[in-house]
Amino acid sequence: VRRLGVVPGLPICKACGMRSMFGERSIELSPKTQCQAWVQPGFKSIFGPEIASRFSSNTKTSVENQRLKYWYRPNVMRTQQVLGEGEWVDRYSKPGGGSKKSYEKAYVNPDPFKLPPRLELLVRAGKIKRILDAGAGSCSLEGELRRKGYSVHNFLAFGAYDCSMLRICAERGSISFQHNWLIPLPVCAACKFDLIYQFAGVHHMPTVDEHGKFISNMLALLECNGV
Repeated sequence: VRRLGVVPGLPICKACGMRSMFGERSIELSPKTQCQAWVQPGFKSIFGPEIASRFSSNTKTSVENQRLKYWYRPNVMRTQQVLGEGEWVDRYSKPGGGSKKSYEKAYVNPDPFKLPPRLELLVRAGKIKRILDAGAGSCSLEGELRRKGYSVHNFLAFGAYDCSMLRICAERGSISFQHNWLIPLPVCAACKFDLIYQFAGVHHMPTVDEHGKFISNMLALLECNGV
């Protein structure tokens, strides 16, 4: 979460300057083309007095878990200086069509959830310690693991629709990055995962060839007897 506002003299990145999950990239970053994320004037950091005052030290709930509840929801809206049609959050959080209710219940809720019961039993039993969240969205999986106190050795998450969804991850205190999942992940050859989790994202790939590339890239990272 940004403590400060926009840095003077540094241009704003177009569409975050990051690659989408589906291959496009609006700007290639280099030492000569540095840019920064847009921080809207009404942004409220958890370190500011208004939000920080909501946190309590007289509770068994950790600061990390209190953060899931108290972060300032408007921070993830209007995340682009030039709005155009608006980012995913701006569109999906609008009233009407049931999307706003779904947005509030499943994307910015204080009690993130994503694990189906069968997988949760394996995590709880300690049989799953290394997790790759392929298509992490608003980082609900990491949020659920955190709030339930499940211990994992390695956790890697990538993939969101756009900057606004990645901002939800940041506000929740989660780390996620963008990567085109048709390209092998840039991790070590020995890096394997007990669980590779993908939920409601594969349908964005329209061809059988793309499905095959995605599955091959994921299987290359899956531990023997992994899920």
